[in-house]
Amino acid sequence: MYSENPKTPESYKNKIKNVPQNQGNTIKSQEQLKYTDNEILDNLQEIINIEDSETRKQTIQVFINKRLSELLKNATKETNLLSLRKNEAEGLFIHPKNKIERIPICDGFKINDPEIYTILLKNLEKFYKNSKKQNLKQIVPNSIIYSLGEYFGNYYGTQEAEDKNKEFYLDHTTANSDTINLSELKGKEFAVCAEKASVAHNYLKFLGIDSHIIFSDNCKLGDSNDGHAYIILKTKKGRFIFDPTNPILIINNKGGLEGIKPASYKISEKDYNHLWQV
Repeated sequence: MYSENPKTPESYKNKIKNVPQNQGNTIKSQEQLKYTDNEILDNLQEIINIEDSETRKQTIQVFINKRLSELLKNATKETNLLSLRKNEAEGLFIHPKNKIERIPICDGFKINDPEIYTILLKNLEKFYKNSKKQNLKQIVPNSIIYSLGEYFGNYYGTQEAEDKNKEFYLDHTTANSDTINLSELKGKEFAVCAEKASVAHNYLKFLGIDSHIIFSDNCKLGDSNDGHAYIILKTKKGRFIFDPTNPILIINNKGGLEGIKPASYKISEKDYNHLWQV
């Protein structure tokens, strides 16, 4: 689900009963998520600073392979079904064989394209160098939303993307059809919350950042009341909602789009507890 102007944490409502615990460290401000005490990001920063381009490229690929191997040891079960209609939170790395259900009557998709991690690290390197080598931890959220946009072909949600997305899944309803490979969605320009939040969650886990993806069938954004997937992070400054599907749009004086920035909203304990009420 998308919103043309997501503003308040009160907009996010669902019926999940069980509150996930141990959600990790890491956001320091509402609009710029800054991660701390993370050995994986520290290691990546060292790799990105390798001067020889060929050595850096090879080291990055070794890092990706090693990190994915580590994550698969404590990932969701291969037979798990994740769905917008199940009202649940998932805190583990999503296994590439897991089925994620966008629409109940349609085939689900799998996060099984390792290219997404190559794109993420490429954007981390680009943002890091363009920011005059500020702390890598400060540019994670921007790197994530731009990596999602680069892979899927759309950088923010629109009604057109929502409609095309539903049309695509409704064409995948036969009883003997296979779960959709993530690469089938690459560049199609219609990824919405199920795809973007799921990949963003795995991005965060890949970078050593503890997150929980929330699948809700009763989320209110603007005038919409529909299923939605988003992320909750716990930090030293409280809890935050991170919605990778609906980034904040930067509009110039002429009404043109100049860029996007991460949409993150601090929520109080009362707001947070409300998310889990039936």
